[in-house]
Amino acid sequence: MAKWWYRLARKLYGVPDSEILKCDVVVPLGYGLNRRHELPAASIDTLLQAMIIANNLNATIVWASANYFWPGCDKEEDKEKDYFLQEWKFTGKRIMTGGVTNSVTEAEAIRRAINKADIQSQYIALVCDWPQTRSARLIYRKVFPESEILIWNVNTDWDEECNEMVIFLTRSNARWLFANILRHLMLRLMPFKWVAKIKQPLKMN
Repeated sequence: MAKWWYRLARKLYGVPDSEILKCDVVVPLGYGLNRRHELPAASIDTLLQAMIIANNLNATIVWASANYFWPGCDKEEDKEKDYFLQEWKFTGKRIMTGGVTNSVTEAEAIRRAINKADIQSQYIALVCDWPQTRSARLIYRKVFPESEILIWNVNTDWDEECNEMVIFLTRSNARWLFANILRHLMLRLMPFKWVAKIKQPLKMN
């Protein structure tokens, strides 16, 4: 259960869900794998919600996976996500873009994949946990200036999985919220290409 300050922070900083009536592409934002080489709950939740949106609106699911945790981790993440979609009987179109290092390179890789597949991207739905909504929306508005960026939140409690996460800043709700506020400020104040070079600090034990 979220602490009172976390619920208050969501009201003050979070972005409300969009009314998603149209959607060409739906992007479940990625969180890598945990120390057990499994998808964390946040990734499963974003993927499930993306599948629901894709099924309802005949949209294409497009995702990218982190490639800097250990060799081949992006392929493992792709395989895990593909497994869940098969278990959920998803028969729609999906595109895996290859490995990325942060949310900026994730958006850029998704842009390249959409262009290569010649998919219309007038409406793009981002599915992510709420602390990431503001910075993610800003990134995708920069990478897709011609598209309308829609937001769908999922509830995630990083405190519950804190000891299993590889990305250090996802080891608590407070750290992850701080990281996303800091990234939001950096996107406002620094050149976009500089932010694209930043990698999240890792902790393997």
